[in-house]
Amino acid sequence: MSVTSTSVAGLSHELTEQLSDAEHDSWARWQAYVFSRCVELDDGSMLIPADLVERWRRQIATRYDLLSEADQQKDRDEVARIAPLIEAAFRAEIERLVDEVETARRWAVRLEQRLAVICTPIGHVGT
Repeated sequence: MSVTSTSVAGLSHELTEQLSDAEHDSWARWQAYVFSRCVELDDGSMLIPADLVERWRRQIATRYDLLSEADQQKDRDEVARIAPLIEAAFRAEIERLVDEVETARRWAVRLEQRLAVICTPIGHVGT
């Protein structure tokens, strides 16, 4: 799936870029690991040893809940790398919404005060 926009599914541009950067870091770590386990051929291509191909195919075909505890922990470690970005974005959004609610509350109080002046019957003003 390709997204042409610089933000994704309602995420802010900033969060989209932070998560994309984290995803690239994750991919780069994985590629470095894969290359470290491969044999580099004379033409620069990489040969993945058969035992790793078999292992990775098995992992690809395995649902998360059926992975070994060690493999599940590796996935949790990757989530732990991005969780602070998501948490910070949620906190910022909560702060923004709290500010918005406070602003609306102040406007409601002002409106109520103005309506009280406008709706005060003549003859009762200042009494």
